[in-house]
Amino acid sequence: MADIRKKLLDKFKIQNAYGVFGAYLKEVEIDGFRGMRNLTLKVEYPITAISGTNGSGKSTIGQIAVSGYKKPTTDRIYRRRYIKDFFPKSPDLDPNPFTDEAKVIFKYGTNTPQLQQVTVSRQNVEWSGYKRQARKTLLLYWVCGIHPKIEKRGISIYHSNNFATY
Repeated sequence: MADIRKKLLDKFKIQNAYGVFGAYLKEVEIDGFRGMRNLTLKVEYPITAISGTNGSGKSTIGQIAVSGYKKPTTDRIYRRRYIKDFFPKSPDLDPNPFTDEAKVIFKYGTNTPQLQQVTVSRQNVEWSGYKRQARKTLLLYWVCGIHPKIEKRGISIYHSNNFATY
């Protein structure tokens, strides 16, 4: 029996990634959303986990990533998401979720060495630039848990014998 771990790692190699996953988000530049300025996030693998403390921008990054793809033409269930779906202006809740100059540059890995680049920005009152986006059903999962006193003063970590590193 072949080593399943090696087979899985082979699927993630850069030369195999497009054949396995299709066009995938390789890099995203975020500027002007919820306090994020000039953030460049390089995505090494088509399946990625982002972690951090509350308020660090995990949800913002995830929401922007979801809005980076078009709905596949064959998918009848998936609902396409746009930046406006995640960042509505609300006088009571979030009056300024983005700046007037806010933009996102999506860079997709494809079957060529060059990355396909798409810029989505706000033109007057509408977001534009969605036409050349890659097609993919993208799922965004939020997983949360209560960490044993990690975010408290002094960075005391209890039950550390239960943590594992790989």
